[in-house]
Amino acid sequence: MILDSRMAENWDHLGSFPSDTATLYFSLITIIFLESPLVGGIALLWSSVTGGVVRIAVGNHYPSDILGALVLGPGCVYLIAKNRYILMFFDRILNVFQSTEYILNGLFFIFLAEAYDLFPGLQSIVKGLIMVGKRLVSR
Repeated sequence: MILDSRMAENWDHLGSFPSDTATLYFSLITIIFLESPLVGGIALLWSSVTGGVVRIAVGNHYPSDILGALVLGPGCVYLIAKNRYILMFFDRILNVFQSTEYILNGLFFIFLAEAYDLFPGLQSIVKGLIMVGKRLVSR
């Protein structure tokens, strides 16, 4: 199968609506906002610039991709947070796994490993912390 050269050049932009990175950022910010509106507002402003405007300016996403993420991420979090049946479901799951907490810890570890692979910025932070740690230990 031969790909059109224009299609190959724009491959990254074919499935960009909504931005998965921005959706994750805005979803996490909504959780923060539900706990503390002031801190959530600051995080929203910061993430809008770093996760939204910068991604548009660099050419990774169109403005509609970021706006879609701004609607989808917080909308899903808000619907789940306000749905008492879903909250009761998760309460039951947590009660069932209370005696085997290691399963939830293992799932959390897998989630963190996937998040580490998803965000190159997180990788550079971890590598920087490891490098600083090695320098402190060698002294």
